[in-house]
Amino acid sequence: MRHHTNDMLRKGLHLHGAWHWNLSDTPRMMETIKKTGALLDKVITHRFPMSRVRDAFELQLTGNCGKVMLDPWH
Repeated sequence: MRHHTNDMLRKGLHLHGAWHWNLSDTPRMMETIKKTGALLDKVITHRFPMSRVRDAFELQLTGNCGKVMLDPWH
């Protein structure tokens, strides 16, 4: 069962995020993604459900990984 934004609102959950690029770089970044999209998945080395956010954060701090992704719906 997939959760939706309405579930977040109903449960009073907060989702925090951050943008880590200059918006003026967006067109160039989108072009790079379009050209190399399949290769980008290779930089994602670990995926965690939100229930394991502490594990994900601790792994990221070690530097022994690539990009660590959190899945808010698992």
